[in-house]
This record gives sequence, structure tokens and C-alpha cells, in this order.
Amino acid sequence: MDQAGNFVRVNDIDIYYETYGEGSPLLLLHGGFAPNAYLQWKDHVETYAKHFQVYTLDARAHGKTRNPSGILTTDMLVNDVLAFIEAMNLQKPFISGWSMGGITALNIAVRHSHITQGVVVGGVSHKAQGEDKIKPIWTEMGILGPNEIDFDTFQQKFPLYDFVKAEYGEDFDALVHSMSHLLHDHGAVYSTKELEDADLPVLLVMGDRDYLTTVEDMVDLYRLLPRAELALLPGADHSMCRTKPHLYAQLVIGFLERQLVSV
Repeated sequence: MDQAGNFVRVNDIDIYYETYGEGSPLLLLHGGFAPNAYLQWKDHVETYAKHFQVYTLDARAHGKTRNPSGILTTDMLVNDVLAFIEAMNLQKPFISGWSMGGITALNIAVRHSHITQGVVVGGVSHKAQGEDKIKPIWTEMGILGPNEIDFDTFQQKFPLYDFVKAEYGEDFDALVHSMSHLLHDHGAVYSTKELEDADLPVLLVMGDRDYLTTVEDMVDLYRLLPRAELALLPGADHSMCRTKPHLYAQLVIGFLERQLVSV
């Protein structure tokens, strides 16, 4: 489908983004190691663009968005999205994030809820970073610490290694080094009160076989967020955003349209 791609200067970087459709703004935030935002969301965009003006953002260090500092943290990703919203003069956009993008979206929902009408958090819970549940998984894959990478182990154990390396070419090592900081970042540690005070519609989505979070953790988050909805997909894992795009998109559309009706 037709798209319009452009860059906008925020913080110390030029964020590349593409826009599709018309209507209330919807930001799509991709997962870590994605070659670019559109490739992550390509099977979703046409559905969303029938209802919303869709913005797909290449996160810092990903796609066409560079990362001159070589460091990547949750706070940097959150601040980039907040600055993008301000620079584009978007009025209370919806935000939908998957994995790394879900971590960003959850942070915005809890700590910057005034900026958005509603948020979709996919593939992660509030315990992903704060309780170091992600770090051991990536350590086993060869991401041992910030700028400490066993590339032989990473090649053997990261399922998308060959695909991501082929997409990034000579920029692959820089991406991995940037991600090594994020994957060992404690990120946001939320208090129970913070979560209970997050007065914002939030849709939580995960597969019941996701290796980055557990059903129990997601149910716990659902119970803490006062206006949360929860969708657990049976037989689905952390790839479900890619492998079940139409089902995922319909869940998101239904949630977002309910928020528009209630305004």
C-alpha cells in the first residue's frame, strides 16, 4: 500500500517514520532487532489504516534511525517517542507496542498517561525488566552484558540471527552492541501504587507460550491496572505478532474502537 516516509529530528537523532491512512493517530512500536518498523507491522498496517492514521517508527538503532551514542536504554526509547509526539503535534495518539515496543508503551501508560488515549502492550509484562526476567535469556544467547557479546553463541542460539544480519549488513554489529545495553538495562521498576494509579485503557496481549513473560505475570499486571483488558492467545509464542497478524490486529482494532466510542 502507499506510504509516505520521512525523518523528524528529536533529541539527538533523526527518527524515520512512515504514515498510512487517516483518522485518529496510532503509533506502532516494533520489537528489538526488527529490521524496520514496517517489516514488523506490514501484515497489520492495511487493517489499521482503514480506521486510523498509522505511524510506524523505526526505533533508535533500528531501520533507518541511527544511534550515534551506541547506547540504548528504556528511558531513551520512551523519551524518543514522547519527543516524536510533540514534534509531530499529535493529539493524544493511541500507542501499540510489541516486545521492546511493548516495554516502551507500558512505561508511557504508567508514567505519561496524559499523552495518549490508550495503549496496547504486547509480549511483555511489568516484570520483564525490573525483576531481570529478560536478562538471563539473552545471557544464555551470548549477550553477556553491555558491549560484551559472544557472537559465536549468539549466532547459534538467536533464531533470527541470519535474517537480521542479512537485513542490517555492515550495521549489524552496531545494532547488537546497542541492544546489549538495553537487554541488560533494569528498565522501569514500577511500584504497586504506580500501576494501580495508571488510569488509562490498556490492552495486554500475549501468547500462552511466550518465552519472555508468563501468563501469571500478565494476569498480575491485568489485576493491577485499573482499566486493563487481557487477551491470551492459545498455542501462541513470542512470534505471534508475525505469525497471527490478522487475529492480533482484530483484537487491537476492537480495543481501540471501544475507546473512541467512550470518548
